[in-house]
Amino acid sequence: MIGNNLEWITTENTHEETWRRLLEYANIELAYNAIEKRHGKATKNTKKNYLKQAEQIRVSLLQAKEYFEASKYSSLMTQPNHLYYGSVALTTACMLLLGGGNKSLDLLRKDNRNSHHGLNFTFSSNLQKSKENTNLLENSFVQIFKNGHFFNWYSTLKKEQSNFATFINTENGSTTRNFDKVGHYNISDFESLVNKKYSLIELINNLPDLQNDLNRFEFDIYSTRGQHKVFANHDEKIQRQEFIFHSAQTPEVLDDIISNFIMDDKKVKLRIEKHNSSNSCAVAYQTELNYKYQLTYPDSRFTLDNDSIYFKDPFETPEVIDLFMINFALSMMSRYYPDIWVSFLESHCIGAKLVERLVRIFTLKIPFLVLNQMSSEEITISNHKPPWHVN
Repeated sequence: MIGNNLEWITTENTHEETWRRLLEYANIELAYNAIEKRHGKATKNTKKNYLKQAEQIRVSLLQAKEYFEASKYSSLMTQPNHLYYGSVALTTACMLLLGGGNKSLDLLRKDNRNSHHGLNFTFSSNLQKSKENTNLLENSFVQIFKNGHFFNWYSTLKKEQSNFATFINTENGSTTRNFDKVGHYNISDFESLVNKKYSLIELINNLPDLQNDLNRFEFDIYSTRGQHKVFANHDEKIQRQEFIFHSAQTPEVLDDIISNFIMDDKKVKLRIEKHNSSNSCAVAYQTELNYKYQLTYPDSRFTLDNDSIYFKDPFETPEVIDLFMINFALSMMSRYYPDIWVSFLESHCIGAKLVERLVRIFTLKIPFLVLNQMSSEEITISNHKPPWHVN
């Protein structure tokens, strides 16, 4: 079973299914229906604008698909360019659906401030140093501007990013399982991000799909794989929640992650059971069924394999934002610093190895994360059955 807030799709080719779902919005009728669902039933005054908006969504998605397809037939020398412009087209479609009439392309074109990417790239190293370790990534920076495409898109994103858990429900002696929303975190207001500057390595450290690579390359990583389960016993009227964390890099990292647990009710006691030999632990607590309380716990993100990675530090933005900014920076580097970029790739340094993985993640994950922003419900697309599936 799944909850009302999430749809789990099991398919052999997850990338193909993601694009199939995205391109449903390239159908004018389906896009029009989605706009009505978001912004209300069309009236005589709004119908024309809804249809125009649906057409703009359509052409944006068709362009996005072509850019992503083109990236398959290019090398790392130019792939970031195809993927970045494909991502711009994808996020434009997302903005058009979520933003309503005030984000239509014809309206935005009337103001020259909207013609900017909304991001700025700076680089502070040289050709020789860039071939060493992760020097290029450490000295490449993205700064957020207050106007432009990035702002227009960001301002339409879901303000609440959902957290999910596996629910095991017992009632009348029988057990059922489902996956449902259990909480959320709020993304930062755009105003608090304006003029902030991030290094690429800083953004990369927050990507769940790179945690194993970073660990293997002996980076200090401040995350751990984990699971969140809720055991609801309706017969005994009790509920138990359990977080299990696996193999943090050090005991200190595990302690830092656990320190994010804050219970607002002194009657509810958190029980922490550590297994220091493997830097793993369980955090659990029990309440009466439907007992009201607030719990703050570590922020997490899902990998492409649907593993949950919990991080020491809270997130300001959803993962799709971090990926978009990294993609922008690599695109700028490859276009405006081609001598440094090609030399960096041909050095096969650790940074270049990370970029190889990054391009793969851009290809598979940006479309999926944009789809989740556009969808009215959360979607998981996987090549295996959900972890709570019981034969």
